[in-house]
Formats: sequence, structure tokens, C-alpha cells
Amino acid sequence: SDLMAATLNVIIQWVKVLTMVAAGVIIDAIPFKSGKYRTWWLICAFVVAIFLPLTFAYFGISPAAAGILFVIFYTVQMLGYNVGWTALRTLAGVLGKTGNDSVILGSAANVAGTIPSVIYPFIYGPIFAIPLWAGTQNIYMGFGVISGIIIIIGGFIIYGLCKDVDGPAQAAAYTGTKKEKVKRVGFFEMIKNLKGPGLIFFIITVFNAAQSGVFSTLLTYYAIYVLKNPGITASTISATAAAAMIGSVFVPAIAKKFGKKNLYIFQFIAMIVLYAVLVMAGNNGTLFVIIRAAQTLVGCVSNCLLPAFMVDIADYNEMKGEVGARAFLQSMGGTATRLGFSLGSIISSFTLAIVGFDATLAEQTAKTLSGIKSFTIIAPAAACLIALIFTFLYKVDENALNDYRMSKVNE
Repeated sequence: SDLMAATLNVIIQWVKVLTMVAAGVIIDAIPFKSGKYRTWWLICAFVVAIFLPLTFAYFGISPAAAGILFVIFYTVQMLGYNVGWTALRTLAGVLGKTGNDSVILGSAANVAGTIPSVIYPFIYGPIFAIPLWAGTQNIYMGFGVISGIIIIIGGFIIYGLCKDVDGPAQAAAYTGTKKEKVKRVGFFEMIKNLKGPGLIFFIITVFNAAQSGVFSTLLTYYAIYVLKNPGITASTISATAAAAMIGSVFVPAIAKKFGKKNLYIFQFIAMIVLYAVLVMAGNNGTLFVIIRAAQTLVGCVSNCLLPAFMVDIADYNEMKGEVGARAFLQSMGGTATRLGFSLGSIISSFTLAIVGFDATLAEQTAKTLSGIKSFTIIAPAAACLIALIFTFLYKVDENALNDYRMSKVNE
């Protein structure tokens, strides 16, 4: 029913946020002598591989019971995913010797992540034909099984490749002996990492994600009622993914030359300008797709730099003589993103109510159409402006950090 779907949607949103918060706490609080991050990555590969198919399995039971099972399996699967996500991005920080190394690794991950979106329109048919052996009702479960096998293979690959940077020797270095227990990071030590630049960057990330959440939500209504072209949102997937891939290739070089903070400032200013330019698109679908691609090109900056900023904050705290809770900070980056998307969804809901949107009407009033068009541009641009203001308040000396990192390498 609609009520059950709405209830499940609310639960899912909170599960995403809370499991992301828990991810960093779990990793920093429970290390392993085999290596903290690579071990958690491997464990989570198995968790996701098991519970992803179960989440979408059809058991032939009542809707209420199926809903309960879905929430349980989805929660465990999402916890595994978020812990693995956090562990992998923390590993990128451990692998990097300089600030730019972290940017390069983050950008490479972003490029890899956009490849499926680029090729999806061309391969989704054959891909979904593969798990038909599971039956029509369990096609998503079958697809989950195939995905799980690939995830486990990737888990072993990363686990093996990262032994030299996050293995037994590094775990023993916490206490100086392999016989003693590996040092845990206390919860209050984790919380301290969010003060100063950590807190400011958390706020920046929330509003950056909020602008994306508002726009992506209102975009559907914009396409249907303003552009009168519902299919245009789907037609932009490949174009925007290609733009993100191209942008991600150049982000490391640009960030190295101008600095990550300056690149963030440029991103927010450019996004505000592009939202204003979007007004010019009118009902021109082609121009709309071009502007959306340009927005994605600019927006890939934060996708590439978010993990690197969290590495900077962890190193900054260590440089100041405090504990750098690396996994916790990475999970806070993911939490801020999810909170921002939730905030964007809430803003979008109030926006539609304010402009008088009525889902029962096939044709909306001129006032409603004008409101949708205006708020699709104004609301995300305002969120970008708030993020821009807080970016100016973020103060971490990247040159001092690089000197500190090099001193650690030379120890």
C-alpha cells in the first residue's frame, strides 16, 4: 500500500544516516591486528554479499512480514555497505603520502564510479537477463547474488593489496609490540575531531548535499510540468556521467595548482551561476541537458575532494597533538551528505506545498508552474551560497599539513 511504501521510505532514510554514523565508530573502536581498515573492508564484503540478495528476495509471505524482513535485511546490508565505504575511503588516506595523493585516489574512485552510469543505457538489458534463472519475482535477488560474488572478489583484492600499508606491522605500531592489544580510539576522542575545521566542513557538506537533494527532487517536477518532457531526466544520465568522469580526471591537477579550498569556492560560485543560467533554458530540452552536464562537471569537485578533506582534518588534529579518528571523520563526511539529501527532500516537499502543487491534477496552474521553475533554481542556489560562506570560514594550512606528512614519511 501507499502507506507502507511511505513508511518504509522514511525508515530507509534514517537507516542510511544512522548506519553511516555507526560505521566510523565501529571501525575506530574495533581494530584488528591484521590491519584495521582492510580487515573491515573484507568483512563488509561478505556482509553485503549475503544480505543484498536477501533484501530483495521474494519469500511469498504476507506484505507486513515481508516489510519487516526487508527492514532487517536492508539495515544489516546498509551497515555493511557503509562500514565498507568508510574503510575504503580511509584506506585511500592511509595510502597517500601527500594531500594530493588523497585527491588523486578520490578522483580515481569517482571516475570508476561513473563508468557504470555511462554504459548503463547500453547494457542494462543483457545484465538483467542474466539473473532470470532466479525467476521473475526473484530477478533482483539473482542480480544481488551476482553482485555479491563480484564484491567478495573485490574484497580479497583490496585486502591483499593493502597489507604493506594497513597490515600486522602497522597494527602493532600502535603499541610498539605485537603481543599487546591494538589501541582503540575512544568515542569522546572521535567526537573531538568534529570541532574547528571538522565541524565547519561538516556544515559545508550538509548544504552542498542539500542543494543537490533539492534540485534532483524538484527536477522531476520541472521536467514533467515545465519542460513537459518526463524522459529528459533519463536522457541526461549518460551525458552527466561522462561530464563527471571528464571532470574527475582533471580535479587532481587543478587542486594541486590552486588548492582544494579555492577549488571548493570556485565550485559553489560556478554552481550558483549555472542555476541562474538554467533560467535561460526555458523549454529547450537540449540546452537544459547541456547546462545539467556543466553542473555535473563542476559538481564532481566535491565528489573527488570530500575524502581528501577528511584526511586533511584527521592529519590536522594529529599535527595538533590530538587523536585523528580517521574512519570516524570519513563516516561523518558520508553522514553529512545523507543529512543534506534528507534536508533537500524536506525543503522540496515544503516547496511543492507552498507553490500549490496538486498531484491529482494533470495540468498545474500557471502560478504552480512558475513556482516550480523558480524554486528549482532559487532553493539549490541558496544552499550553495550558504556552503560558500562556510567555506571561507574553513581554515587549515595545506602546506603545513604536507610538511607534517613528509616528516612522518621520513621517520
